[in-house]
Parts: sequence; C-alpha cells; structure tokens
Amino acid sequence: MRRLTLQLTIVFFALTLSIGVACAAEVAANSEGSRASLGQLTAPLSSRRARTRKKRTFKFVYRTCESGCYEKYESSDGQEVSLILACHTSTAREAREEVQRMTSEGRVVRKGWRYYGRGRRRKLAERFVAVYSKDESGEEPAKILWYVEGICFSYIEAGSLQLALEFERSDVFAKAN
Repeated sequence: MRRLTLQLTIVFFALTLSIGVACAAEVAANSEGSRASLGQLTAPLSSRRARTRKKRTFKFVYRTCESGCYEKYESSDGQEVSLILACHTSTAREAREEVQRMTSEGRVVRKGWRYYGRGRRRKLAERFVAVYSKDESGEEPAKILWYVEGICFSYIEAGSLQLALEFERSDVFAKAN
C-alpha cells in the first residue's frame, strides 16, 4: 500500500512539473523577449491615463481681528478659503460647546487628534472635519476645526472638503499658525 501511494505521488509530481514547464514555455514563446516578466503577463487596469491635477497654491487676501481673527485666502483657481481664530466665548466650556454646535450642524467625516501650530507653539489639538449641506453652487461646504484648550478655537472654512484639506496641507497654512 505504501509503495502504491509513493508511486502515485511521484506520478502526480512529474505530471505537475511537466504542466508547469509547458506553461512556462508557452508564456516565454508568446512574450516579445526570451524571458517573461510579470509586467508582460498583466494587463493595465485602464487604458486611460491617470488624471493629474496641478497643485493648488493659495495667496493671502486680507485679515481682520476683533474677538479673534479672520483671514481670507484665494486659491490659484479663484476659490475662497477662510481661516478663523474664534475667541468670542468667555469660558473654555462655552468654547467647547461652540465647537460641538458647529460640528453638529454638519456631518463629521473625520475626528481625531493632530498637532496644530509650528515650533514652540505646536500643541496637540482635537480635530474635526465636517461637511455641510449643499449651498447655492451645488458644492458641499466643509470646515476643519481644532480645539486645543481655553476660550479659543480655530477652523478652516471652504467651499468643498477637497479645497479645505488642500489648504490645510499648504505651506501658507503652516506659516499662518
């Protein structure tokens, strides 16, 4: 019985090996070169080229400060982005409630902790990314809010989530903090 099992195993091994060699020879014959590479064996996912978008740049337009600061920026394609430092509450509890109110008006798509600011002023802040219902232009405006501590909080206000996230990643925003 053992001998029969051993013979069958050898036959299946030889058969598998010969099929593998035959398939490899077929692939090599069909490829342009003498050796087939993985790139030649796979087809592209799409025949269209990937759409590359030019990186947006932002320029400062104006700033006004009263109980906090309001800064307006314009993107290279003419869209407006606002950066607001809001300090119009008298207690930290009221500031926290105001952040909660602003996020509850929209749909929070991301929430977490992230470092906010640069250098010595860099602090760990609670970050909310919220999308709001469509406006007159058909876009869904977005806000990115940060709350560190105390009576102030900051947020970016933009016409779309993509625009707000691009502004947050920009050098202009990094310098503004």
